Amino acid sequence: MARGGVRRAGEGAAPASGRGRHGIYALYYALFWIAPGATFPFFYPLLVARGLQAGELGVIAAVFSLTALVAQPVTGWLCDRTGRARWILFALSLGSAALLPLFARAHGMVQETALAAVYSLANAPLAPLADALAVAYLREAGGEYGRLR
Repeated sequence: MARGGVRRAGEGAAPASGRGRHGIYALYYALFWIAPGATFPFFYPLLVARGLQAGELGVIAAVFSLTALVAQPVTGWLCDRTGRARWILFALSLGSAALLPLFARAHGMVQETALAAVYSLANAPLAPLADALAVAYLREAGGEYGRLR
């Protein structure tokens, strides 16, 4: 790249071998945002239908945020320590996907809160980790982050 961040002609183009991975990253982003978009609008109404009160819903919402505050830096540290960020992203993605349907079976404040905590531990680091991997990949293979995402 030329001085001042201006790209020279032909610079930053993706090599032919890297184009296939562009699709994998794009598919990951699509699935990552479609799944919660299809399920979360129904999550809190489901809990209300099960008899949870407003305060209990607030606790569950807070648990999502609190566990995210723990999960993201711990996952970042683990990725840096092991050098296995892609494998960690894969494992957390599978765990998150496996946990999401369990909300249909959990009943009661204790079960819902525990499941929310475990789910958030697996799910919260996914977006920042996927972004970090995509940026690192694009730095090597070329391409545009906005277009990929």
